[in-house]
Amino acid sequence: TLLGLTPEDRLYLSVPLFGVLGCLNGLLTFWSHGCRIFLRERFDAEDFIRTVAQEGCTFAHLLPAMIDRVEEHPLYDRSAFRTLRGGVL
Repeated sequence: TLLGLTPEDRLYLSVPLFGVLGCLNGLLTFWSHGCRIFLRERFDAEDFIRTVAQEGCTFAHLLPAMIDRVEEHPLYDRSAFRTLRGGVL
């Protein structure tokens, strides 16, 4: 793929699955390459920050409002996202 996905990649996904971003660009693309997916029913900025840092997520699919909530969160530290190498932001 253009993303160079391997089974070592990890996706944080909390966008709706009924759309292209969640289903096609998220679940199907990453599962078809054996990647691990952290699927969340609802977005929570603290969960996102902790999961990316602890699990070493390499991709994240976030909407602009989600990014704002992450940047406003007290635990926000840009260095915690050093493992991210792509995604839809």
